[in-house]
Amino acid sequence: MFANYNECKIIIAGDLNARISNLNSFYDDIFMNSSFHGIRYTLDTVINSQGNRIIEIMEDFGMLICNGRSNADRRASYTYISRNGCSVIDHIWINSLFLDSQLDFEVLKIPEISDHLPVLLN
Repeated sequence: MFANYNECKIIIAGDLNARISNLNSFYDDIFMNSSFHGIRYTLDTVINSQGNRIIEIMEDFGMLICNGRSNADRRASYTYISRNGCSVIDHIWINSLFLDSQLDFEVLKIPEISDHLPVLLN
């Protein structure tokens, strides 16, 4: 699918129910001119089977997760908060063509709309 769009900037976002802990970390070399960091940190230390599948698919297509890469979200804030627990399952993924852009990612702290918090890439 992505072969037809290798010259395009691609964003994939949504509630993926994928817990990936700090996977998809890279050395900062490819992020030198970027506002994002290569090494990711996260409050969610769990990796589930859906997370392993998402990592395999996204990395095969050269995608990078935004959660936990920006200064505004350096520790990949929880995107799902409920009585049963908290997790980082709402993701925004980009391809490397975005790395020359000055991007910021954050989880918006808007309570009582949903148990999922909105994520913003700007």
